[in-house]
Amino acid sequence: MGGLQVGDKDSFVPEKQLRRVDAKGVQNETAERIITTSIRLFSRYGYDGTSTTAVARESGVSQPTIHYHFSDKMTLWKRAMRHMLWNMTKDNSYTETLLGEKDPLKRLRLRMIALMEAVRVHKAFGRVVMLEGISGGPRLNWLIKEALSPFYDQFVADIEECQASGRMRKVEVPKLVIILHSVATMYHNVAPLVREAFNEDPSDMVETERYQKMALDIVFKGLAPE
Repeated sequence: MGGLQVGDKDSFVPEKQLRRVDAKGVQNETAERIITTSIRLFSRYGYDGTSTTAVARESGVSQPTIHYHFSDKMTLWKRAMRHMLWNMTKDNSYTETLLGEKDPLKRLRLRMIALMEAVRVHKAFGRVVMLEGISGGPRLNWLIKEALSPFYDQFVADIEECQASGRMRKVEVPKLVIILHSVATMYHNVAPLVREAFNEDPSDMVETERYQKMALDIVFKGLAPE
């Protein structure tokens, strides 16, 4: 996504567990279907609540097929996360604009918009981060290393540049990064709650755009120098 760096350049090369495809690419299509299904299930039920049996059933394949492509559930989870993050990076239209923006305050606002758009399109990302952030442990550490640390570092750099130039009030940077992350992702992370409590549908683009505008106005007005 806009400015999100996901691991190194080799992160998306299929692992050894993703076997050679046949001449028609059938196995690749099967692995793709398994990965897509696992992203949906992992984001809804979490790692512990998702079994390879459920992934196989929902993918329309046998259990041995899962293990043919992926040696174990952790390998499947990592491949699914890399696939999701790669799509988020590939699909985001803000990357070039971000790279060309020299103003740190405008760049920070663009990063927020890019994150909001990425989470709107790829809702599983925000939900997986929320679930793993609650659980903690090796999977969260992997996500931090692969995606979140580079992403947070870019936010930190922009915030520090804004503060150093006097264009943003001085606040604790790590807490502000978490606030910005939460503001950008929570509307879609708890979409069922929003629907039931407020009769508002986050999947409605009009509602999403209104939320984004309101959130950005509140955040950046609140950060203006006193």
